[in-house]
Amino acid sequence: MRKGLIVFALLILGIVLFVLILRNVGLIQVTDALSLLSIGELMIVLVTFFLGLVVVGALKWQKIMKAVGFNVSSFSRIFLAKWVGYSISYLTPAVFFGGGPVRFHIIKEESDHLDSETPVSSAKIISSIILDKLILFLVSSVYFFAGVFFILAYLDLSWLTQIVLFSFLFLVITIFWFLLHRAKKISSEKGFFIVLIERFYLNKLSFVKKNQGKVCEIEQEIVDFFKSSKKKIWEILLLSALEIAFVFLSYWLVVFFIGKNLEIPKLFAIKSMIDASYIVPLPAALGAMEISQAFLFKLLGFGLATGLAFSLVLRGLSLIIIFLGLLILVWLQFKYLIKKIINFFSRFALEINKDEKNSN
Repeated sequence: MRKGLIVFALLILGIVLFVLILRNVGLIQVTDALSLLSIGELMIVLVTFFLGLVVVGALKWQKIMKAVGFNVSSFSRIFLAKWVGYSISYLTPAVFFGGGPVRFHIIKEESDHLDSETPVSSAKIISSIILDKLILFLVSSVYFFAGVFFILAYLDLSWLTQIVLFSFLFLVITIFWFLLHRAKKISSEKGFFIVLIERFYLNKLSFVKKNQGKVCEIEQEIVDFFKSSKKKIWEILLLSALEIAFVFLSYWLVVFFIGKNLEIPKLFAIKSMIDASYIVPLPAALGAMEISQAFLFKLLGFGLATGLAFSLVLRGLSLIIIFLGLLILVWLQFKYLIKKIINFFSRFALEINKDEKNSN
C-alpha cells in the first residue's frame, strides 16, 4: 500500500512537470513541430525503435542464455518475454532495472510446461537476465560518458569552468573504471554479491540467509560466463552495440523528419540526456525526459519546441510498444491459467481412475 502511494505521488509529480514544460514551451509551437512528421515516417521510426528495444535485444539475450548453458529452443518465448519485460520496466520508476521478474516468470513457466519432468535451473535464467542488463549497462556507459563530454563542450561557459567540469568528468570516469575493475576482482575471488551481502549486513535477514546458496549459484553462473569463449562474448557485445545503434537511428530519424540535421556528437548528447532522465525516480521518466530534451535541444540550437516534440514522439511510440506488450502479458497469464486448470483436472481424473481400479 505504501509503495503504491509513493509511485502514485511520483506519477503526479511527473504529470505536473510535464504540464509545466508544455505551458512554458507553448502547445501551438509543439503541435507545429509534430505536424512535420507523417504517419509513414512515424511507422519507420516505430519499426526501427522496436528492432533495437526488443528484436535485437531478444537475440542478444538468447545468445547469453546459450552461453550460460540454458538453451531455449523457441526464440518466440524469449522475444515475448523481452517485449513484456520492457513494457513493465518502462512503467516503473526504475526503468533500467524493472521487468526482470516478469521475464523470469515467463521463461520459467514456458520451460516448465515444455519439460515438466526436468526442473529448470532458475539460477541460469536469473543470471542470463542480470548479464543482459549488465552488458547493456557497460556498453551504454561508453556512449553515455561520450555524450556528457559533448554536452559540456556545447555549453557556453568560461574556459576555467570548462576545465573544472571536464576534470570532474575525467575523475568520474576514472572512479567508474576503478569500481568495475574492483568488482571484477571481487567476483573472481569471494563473490561480488556475497561481499555486498556481508558489507551491508544483509546476511542477518532470514530471507537473505535462506537464499544465500542460490545467490552463490547465480554469481557462479555469471563468473563462468566471463570465463567462456571470447568469441561468444564479442558476439554478445556486438549485438548489444547493434541494439543501441537501432535506438540511435530511431532518434536521428525523428529529428531528420522534423527537418533538422542531427550530427553524431549531438546524437550522443541527446541519448545521454535521455538515459540521465531515466535515473530520476519518476514512472517512465515522465516530465524529466521532456524537460531535459527541451532545454538540451535549445542548447543544440534546435529550439525548445523541437525538443519537446521529439520527446513526445518517443513517448508515443514507446506507449504503442508497451500497450501491445501488456496485451501479450494478459494473454500469457490467461494461457498459464488455462494450463493449470487443465493440469488440475487431468490429475483429478487420474486419481479417480486410480481409486476405481483399487476398488475393483
